[in-house]
Amino acid sequence: MKKGHVILAGVAALLSACGSGSVSNLPKDFITYGFEADVEVATAMPTPGRRVDFVVAVTSIGNVPVEGDVTLRVVSDSGSEIYTQRWEKVMFQPESPWNLQNGFLAATDVEPSYRLSVEVRRHSTGELLYANDEVSRLEFPKR
Repeated sequence: MKKGHVILAGVAALLSACGSGSVSNLPKDFITYGFEADVEVATAMPTPGRRVDFVVAVTSIGNVPVEGDVTLRVVSDSGSEIYTQRWEKVMFQPESPWNLQNGFLAATDVEPSYRLSVEVRRHSTGELLYANDEVSRLEFPKR
């Protein structure tokens, strides 16, 4: 299992929208947005043609709240996307985890290996706040 994280400094547009140059009593120079993501494949032995369950965990490691859209993608090594899940308007609080369990039905003709990627975008503007193209892997048995 891989973990990824990115920290982004607050942008000028956000600060000017706040008026005073501070959010939650933080000086503008100290505003950060950041996330850590982890995806656990909860199905012990993923099998083609059967349900694959997973747990997505995204934690804000920034110091201000932010409303974001979270996207999970399952992409083969050759670039074929077989599953996408998007959760909109997730309210992230600093140092608070957000967890979701879900799953999908894998096709019978799947490739042997897939990347699990996670992306977080600011809901109001679509600004990319976090992206990790390979948070974890999904492996099917070789035939």
